[in-house]
Amino acid sequence: MSVGTSETAEQDRSAKCRRGYVLIYRSIIESAVFLDAGVFRLFVLLLLKACHKPREVTIRTGRGTKKVLLDVGQCIIGTQSLAEKLRHPKSTIRRWLAKLKANQQISIESDPHYSIVTICNWATYQTRKKNRGAATNEESGSPTGPATGAATGPKQRISNKELGNKEREAARGRPSKGT
Repeated sequence: MSVGTSETAEQDRSAKCRRGYVLIYRSIIESAVFLDAGVFRLFVLLLLKACHKPREVTIRTGRGTKKVLLDVGQCIIGTQSLAEKLRHPKSTIRRWLAKLKANQQISIESDPHYSIVTICNWATYQTRKKNRGAATNEESGSPTGPATGAATGPKQRISNKELGNKEREAARGRPSKGT
């Protein structure tokens, strides 16, 4: 199942992929994904390939081209291209994908020419919030929220840079010294 695209479209997509980030929190070390280095590498690759906004992708199949609409948290994969990128046999890639699916971290819609992988709970883990101290806006690019397969995320710490002394004391439930 390899995915074919025109050279310029692939270059455009590659240039766009180098920008941005995904959120990965320390709590991932407690998940089943972290226990197998290969599965972890595959999962991180899928996170990086997943769309952060809906988009239409044109792919080449054996019968011409086809337009596929990808939603947030989805990516198109081919086991052959994943095997080449991760330098493992296709059978290993299929086994790793099956592990991620069994752990309910991804779901897969298969087609004879490609597969669409959906990262489960993408919106919960990757959505940016607009709250001060816990989140970010589109322009700043600061990460928020838990990332991968963890059920809950870590508590946000309040730093001196984010809040002044009075606000920090109030957030801790203590009266500030100046009031």
